[in-house]
Amino acid sequence: MQDFYMNLVKEKLKKYVYAKDFIDHATSQVEELKSKKESKMIASYGLKPCFGSGSSQEDKIINLNAKIEMLEKNIEKNKDIVDSVDYGLIGLSEEEIDITLSIYGKKQSWDKVKKLKDKYHYEKSQLYNIARAGLEHISRRLFGDS
Repeated sequence: MQDFYMNLVKEKLKKYVYAKDFIDHATSQVEELKSKKESKMIASYGLKPCFGSGSSQEDKIINLNAKIEMLEKNIEKNKDIVDSVDYGLIGLSEEEIDITLSIYGKKQSWDKVKKLKDKYHYEKSQLYNIARAGLEHISRRLFGDS
């Protein structure tokens, strides 16, 4: 049963890394869309719709509002993921967090362990032991003793 929780935590860590990147990217996108919306509203001020239908400027503003709303909902959902994993990370040192997230949270790459070895001057087995201990800690924080 312990492997089940370890795999669950690994998946949560992958989602955590993705969610943090998404939040940063989406927040800047929302700001950009809001400034576009303001410029469209200023440009469309005073335009009258032709033949009873909305102008294309109004349609663009509606589309921008929909995109902004969708991104803000997705940001909130991803913040929930980040908050839950942040709770699990409480009690780990920055070094342990970095090693655990690098090994189990980030995308697969050939040199991620080499980068950690160069950064922290540990052997590969020590890095994996630290990361596994980090997984156990997060698992206990999130799901209790099992």
